[in-house]
Amino acid sequence: MKKILLCFLCLFLTLSVNSIGYTFQVNYKFEAIYVYSFTKYISWPDDVVQSQFVIGVYGFSPMHQELATVTNGKLVGDKSILVKSFKTKEEIDNCQILFIPSDYMDELPSFIKIANSKHILLVTEEANAGYTVAGINLVKVDGKQKFELNEAMVKKAGLKISNQLLPLAILVK
Repeated sequence: MKKILLCFLCLFLTLSVNSIGYTFQVNYKFEAIYVYSFTKYISWPDDVVQSQFVIGVYGFSPMHQELATVTNGKLVGDKSILVKSFKTKEEIDNCQILFIPSDYMDELPSFIKIANSKHILLVTEEANAGYTVAGINLVKVDGKQKFELNEAMVKKAGLKISNQLLPLAILVK
């Protein structure tokens, strides 16, 4: 009886670990789809997007691979999309969207300065729903992927928001 119980426990733990890993992959995939979708509802100044539309990921995050997969072969206007990793803030240049993983939220004020001066849409994944100082914050609400939009921060970065995006967002100040 103890062996059977032990086998069931091992099976349960194995399935739990696998399902947790799968959940993380699904979350990044959904987040990557959201980030790509923002390119359809946000406008950058004409002189900002050069030869390619660059979506950056700061530091190490599985988001890089998911974004590369989701954006493969897609265009923003007539520009191809390049997903690029940045290891330092000094490297951030010619970037239109910058994804900041939750590990780097304590550095957000310095990212905001960069975003405002270089017309970059900052996208974060901070768990505290209802408040963001980034342009867009990806959150889970009742088990569903959603996003918070801080209009003032997006406008400070010199970007324009389509009116079609506003009803889809959780608007924050």
